[in-house]
Amino acid sequence: MVLLYTCSNTNVNSQKVALDHQSLNKEENGSCVFKVINNDVVKYIFTIDIFHSDTTSLKSIFKTCPNIKVVKEKGVYDDIEYINFVFETPSVYVKFFKNNEGLYIDKALIKGDEIKLYKNSTIGMCKRDFCKLFSLEDTSCDTIIVVDEDQTLSLNFIFNQKYLKQLEIKASE
Repeated sequence: MVLLYTCSNTNVNSQKVALDHQSLNKEENGSCVFKVINNDVVKYIFTIDIFHSDTTSLKSIFKTCPNIKVVKEKGVYDDIEYINFVFETPSVYVKFFKNNEGLYIDKALIKGDEIKLYKNSTIGMCKRDFCKLFSLEDTSCDTIIVVDEDQTLSLNFIFNQKYLKQLEIKASE
């Protein structure tokens, strides 16, 4: 695992915390971003391997039955038609897309605990417990970004003071 972070409130010289550093944008209010590369967290964020899944297994990651929409769209970089699956509950929005290789997460916004997450992490959990669960050094940063090695998917864990407020997932373009 490689840890990348910037934060005015974090000890950047700690050998235990960082193997590599990357400058990330800092907002004027002093908030900061802590960035981590971890393929397992990205691959299993919804507790299953999404790439090899189907709609039945995707439904199983939800604690309450989601509304499902199937939408066909043309690709951004090609003229191929892709099938998109949008799963929604009152506090969860997840959009997957399928091509001839497999299923991918396109984007998601999770503000509640209606979906199973990696290692039983949940919206509303304490940041200290989150860092412990993900084997991270506790940080004062309000956003923890977890990306895969190729940085094709970004998991943005956003904290409000001491608690996980929401998870935003975005595929790189």
